[in-house]
Amino acid sequence: MDFSVGKHENKAVIEVMIKDPSYIVWIMNQSNKSKFHEKVTLFAAHRIEVFNKIPFQRKCNFGGCENTIDCCVLLKTESHWLCDTCLQSMRDEFGRYSVVNTYMGAVNYITCLFDSPKARGENSMLLVRELARAKGLPKRATLFDISKFFSYVEPVKPKLYEKFFADE
Repeated sequence: MDFSVGKHENKAVIEVMIKDPSYIVWIMNQSNKSKFHEKVTLFAAHRIEVFNKIPFQRKCNFGGCENTIDCCVLLKTESHWLCDTCLQSMRDEFGRYSVVNTYMGAVNYITCLFDSPKARGENSMLLVRELARAKGLPKRATLFDISKFFSYVEPVKPKLYEKFFADE
């Protein structure tokens, strides 16, 4: 799905979701939406669900830990990518912090932190991109890479009864 109007005309919605998340959220929050903006909202909401389901691939490197990360811990000027185990053990050391592990969590964190729309736009893009990279999106992602990223399908868990027939 591509934008047919606006500042991102002829760009794919999924590309804008990575490169300008504040614009997507702005569209989603509009009260009087055109039919096209309704479609974009539904499309983006579904892709946000997909984004959130994609597992992290980056490894926690806190104190030599090699577990897969579960979140980004944000302090005012720095970020730490941690697994739940390291986060639990470091809670007291961090003091005040925010934990981000979802698309909207990243956008909302930036919205609370910055007053300027320009600063919100730039910083939400950086944080969403970092989250996407931690989930496996390449640093210099093409539209093809982004399409592949958003086409993630959750692995199917084997049914309970299959376990009983595996030994035959």
